[in-house]
Amino acid sequence: MTVQHPIIKYRLTRDGRIPDFLCKEPGAFGGMYGVDTNKPGYIPRWPSPQETLFLGMSCGPIDPDYGAPSNVEVIETKQELQDYITGISTTWTVDTSGVTGIRTETTSGTLDSWNNVEGAPGLTTTTTDKVTFPAPSGTVIVHNASYVTEIKTEVETNSGITTSVQTFTPSYPYTNITIVGVTTTVGVVTTTGMEGEVITTTTTTTTTEATH
Repeated sequence: MTVQHPIIKYRLTRDGRIPDFLCKEPGAFGGMYGVDTNKPGYIPRWPSPQETLFLGMSCGPIDPDYGAPSNVEVIETKQELQDYITGISTTWTVDTSGVTGIRTETTSGTLDSWNNVEGAPGLTTTTTDKVTFPAPSGTVIVHNASYVTEIKTEVETNSGITTSVQTFTPSYPYTNITIVGVTTTVGVVTTTGMEGEVITTTTTTTTTEATH
């Protein structure tokens, strides 16, 4: 009997796209167990982005007259699949850490920098580390974190004040979260615009402190 959605080994297209012949039906899979098939120290057999071989399900059976598409290999049996995964997993490791926090990125700079004005200084981005704790079975993890909930920006010029507000709903990693405090940070940047106009930008950031 012909398998309607056989499991296949496949590569991305030459321009780095996912092939159209992968199955898109509910329960299907693709992009699994990627393996770099170029050997270290040798001329690469496969140019980027086709060096990685993936496992996935095809959208239909293989053409009996012309065979599988280029760079596609069909896995015929369960045993063949098990042998393949066993062969590529010899260097796999088990990650016993649980990521229980979030990483935040804060970008700051002058108004001219945000508006890409020629000669303006560059923007500065600060990234915090993710909060990671060992998470063996039965261990209670204490989670403390800060979440930005609102950013209010006021731009004052000779014409008046323009205000914009961005609100954010925190995505807590746990359900039994306790809010322990709210802090507000104010930053003021003054720049000179066209014809000597003084532009004052005030940014107010509201942060919620939470614990689990």
